[in-house]
Amino acid sequence: MKKINNIKNDVACHIISKTKNMETRYTTEVRANLDSGIITGTAIVFNSVSNLLGNQFHEVIKPSAATEEFLRSQDIVMKYNHQADSILARYRPDGERNSLKYNVDERGVHFSFKAKAKDAGLLESIRDGDLSSASFSFAVSDEPESQKWERRDDGSYLRTVNKFKAIADFSLVINPAYSEANVNTRGLDEFKQAEELAKVKIEEKRVEDEKQKEINETKLSDYYKKYDDIIIDLKK
Repeated sequence: MKKINNIKNDVACHIISKTKNMETRYTTEVRANLDSGIITGTAIVFNSVSNLLGNQFHEVIKPSAATEEFLRSQDIVMKYNHQADSILARYRPDGERNSLKYNVDERGVHFSFKAKAKDAGLLESIRDGDLSSASFSFAVSDEPESQKWERRDDGSYLRTVNKFKAIADFSLVINPAYSEANVNTRGLDEFKQAEELAKVKIEEKRVEDEKQKEINETKLSDYYKKYDDIIIDLKK
């Protein structure tokens, strides 16, 4: 029987970087079949709370963000290290012979492609563990409810992504830039501003309530003083 060399690195993790309006997430889940030349992996993981992204927030990507229907509309290029001139495979909505395949299940979005002759070295790199990460670049939709921010009980922030605007590429990467991670914090900044505004309003309400309480107590005190004066006059 022909021996199948199937190498797998599948410990999921997440970090983030930003290129213009695009964000990138990484997972360490890449496999290579040295006999067939097929490279597979997971680019998007659903319903999994990420580690701390950019020392700013955690994130969960919902299945609604990357549905089959949405992915069919995307022009997705499989790259090496996100380099524009290193196309390994490609999926196009109107393509008849797409070299990049994907499938979606309850766990996430998985990809597969056959390494070209010139890219055969990738198979050995994956086998040796030199190439162990996959990633994808995306932008979140501007539509309402496309993302949700919340503060968790431990004080950290959680971003839930419900809908993507676009996916630019999948990529095999050598070394995700853990120490160089940047985050798109516009939504988080807006959420924090809303939190601060809510705190201000709560404080204003507290101050107003205190003032009203003092007014009411003064009125009540004046009422009882007048009542005591009337009693005194009646006793005369």
